[in-house]
Amino acid sequence: MKTKGLLLLSVFITASLLTFTGGILSVAGKQNVSTTSQTVNQQATREAEYQTLLNQANQTIEQANTQIASLQAQLQQGASTASPTAVSYPILPDQAAAIASNASGEVVQSTPRLVNYNGSVAYEVTFTNGKVYVDANSGSVLYNGVAAAQGNYCRSGSSNCGPIYWE
Repeated sequence: MKTKGLLLLSVFITASLLTFTGGILSVAGKQNVSTTSQTVNQQATREAEYQTLLNQANQTIEQANTQIASLQAQLQQGASTASPTAVSYPILPDQAAAIASNASGEVVQSTPRLVNYNGSVAYEVTFTNGKVYVDANSGSVLYNGVAAAQGNYCRSGSSNCGPIYWE
């Protein structure tokens, strides 16, 4: 009888443990299902907000591209109808080259180009040893870089002629 009682007791304890474990698992499963559904809902909401923002950004980009295309067309239209107005100066590039060549005693290396030299419109004439700047309005030599490189620079109208020493 003792073994029968022990057997019945062990069956009762096992059934109680299985029932208790099953109850805990079913409660935990319901909580996981509700948590999982909340997570899925949050992800769906976040995805919908992301898609809305993405669509707004794409529309903004599309509008910007349309504006760029319109402005480029206007720019091309303006460039084709605009006629460049040439500004003429009393001294021509060939004359500036001759003046600079006489001042430096060298042969011009390239075609003179108009530049702003200390607020004056001037031709920049390039030589092997330097550059000479000739005023485009008066034809006077503004700077003789060839003579300065040779060490015998003298400003016109200046009494202190001689070599320039760079400190």
